Amino acid sequence: MQKNLVAYGRYQLTDYLLQKAWLPLLLIALMAGVPVYVAIHAGAQNQFLTPNGPQYAAALFNGTITLFLPLGLFFAVSGTISGDRIKGYYRFLFSKPVNVVNYYVQQFVLSGVAYVVIYAVIVWIFGLFTVHQSVHRAVENALLTYFLMGSVGLFLGALTRSDGVLLGGVWALALLLQPLAILPTNPLPYWATVLAKVLPPVHKLDAVRTQIYTMQPLDTHHLRILLAYGSVIFSAGLTGLTRPPLARLSPLLRLRIHFTPSTPSPTHPPSPTSPRTPVPAPLRPLPRRCSPPHT
Repeated sequence: MQKNLVAYGRYQLTDYLLQKAWLPLLLIALMAGVPVYVAIHAGAQNQFLTPNGPQYAAALFNGTITLFLPLGLFFAVSGTISGDRIKGYYRFLFSKPVNVVNYYVQQFVLSGVAYVVIYAVIVWIFGLFTVHQSVHRAVENALLTYFLMGSVGLFLGALTRSDGVLLGGVWALALLLQPLAILPTNPLPYWATVLAKVLPPVHKLDAVRTQIYTMQPLDTHHLRILLAYGSVIFSAGLTGLTRPPLARLSPLLRLRIHFTPSTPSPTHPPSPTSPRTPVPAPLRPLPRRCSPPHT
């Protein structure tokens, strides 16, 4: 079983690089490459060699390069589990003896390693053409981001088919509510304040990443909260993989099917694999008795 799992690793890594990593990488290359080229070749002097070059490079880095963290994570995590379920790949993947949880944990780890390495290479290349950027701090930020929000994506993918939409919605809602919930004069209603506390601590993630980039002392309380939340939600995702079958439907669809009458309709005949209730054969009319011939 372990040998089959390792054999799948090559295909998992290839699928991530060819199907998920290229689009955010292309977007970041266009968004950062064009301004860098203009700053180097458009004027009489390289803008990054001027006294304001480090500030310009830092602003460009924060406005373009760091966008790979949410974009790359979204493409890396969304559809990892739900895509196999929707397309029916699980029937092929687990036809050989492979543990489902170990398979998706390996997918999660390989995608995370590739995600961090790609971000480190992007930061290194950006520093070559502009101003030196710390690669190891970029790696720390990428690891922290992937552990927190990647675990949220794993949890959503284990429970529903719409994990990509839900992951984006959870992240956007947390960015919207949490900065307001921590204000002294909280303008949010009570239910929104409670929701902001339940959502992933994205505001603490942004604060810790800023401290890492600017070499400030880390807030260890925020860091512990991020690690604890990521560990709990990752464990919940693994539990979601072990409990119901992988081919299950989403809760809403399962609820609709539960209350659907069992009698098949003429336009929707039962599938060959669904259990059929025995239907009595139609009654045949009795044969008519012949009358005796008249004499």
